[in-house]
Amino acid sequence: MTDLNHERELLKIIRGLAPAYGLTVEADATGWVIRLADASGRRMLVFGYDFGLNPSSSAEAARDKGACSDLLREESVPAVEHHIVFRPDWARFTGQASAFQSALQLFESFGRDVVCKDNHGTGGALVFRARTVNQLEMALASVFAAHHACAISPYLAIDDEVRVVLVDGAATAVYAKRRPHVTGDGTRSVMALVAMQLPQAANAPWLAEQSPQELASVPAAGEERVVNWRHNLG
Repeated sequence: MTDLNHERELLKIIRGLAPAYGLTVEADATGWVIRLADASGRRMLVFGYDFGLNPSSSAEAARDKGACSDLLREESVPAVEHHIVFRPDWARFTGQASAFQSALQLFESFGRDVVCKDNHGTGGALVFRARTVNQLEMALASVFAAHHACAISPYLAIDDEVRVVLVDGAATAVYAKRRPHVTGDGTRSVMALVAMQLPQAANAPWLAEQSPQELASVPAAGEERVVNWRHNLG
């Protein structure tokens, strides 16, 4: 079961660190709005995951996958290409002739292996890998059912996702994400290992994306086998 917002890790971390910095912490019932105050009465607001450290326009650009990709490329910063395809009812605002044809052109140009996701989404929600035209159609339908814009990027086989937190140009924290994985014993199948080592994932929707052959295969003793291609699990 997923923790409720008022139990989320960020709030737990803030509560744990606050005494060392002489801060008081108040959160609303949802845990989404957090108020910090120091002994002098200076206050700071944390809204969701936003600490208010960046200008609003920069923060909005960072949240928009397509815009962020364009801005980084313009500054010659290496980045994974993300292109926006808008829901058909937005055509009168965007001039886009056909959402599916636009997506299909990107699908072909990226070698028929793409990732489709909500252009503003976080946490791995509404993220799909498409390797067939049918999967592309289903991904678009899922994203457009909830949002007006889908970001499409090439699929890259990335082993590790590493994030760096910058404050005033200095790296203050670095962390990596590990995808769900099992360790083989030479006798049990991947599915049996999931049941033993990742029982909370036994009924996860993303596990069903693995082929029956993969789930039935037997990893060698000590071999690690990743069971989800996503780094963010939604």
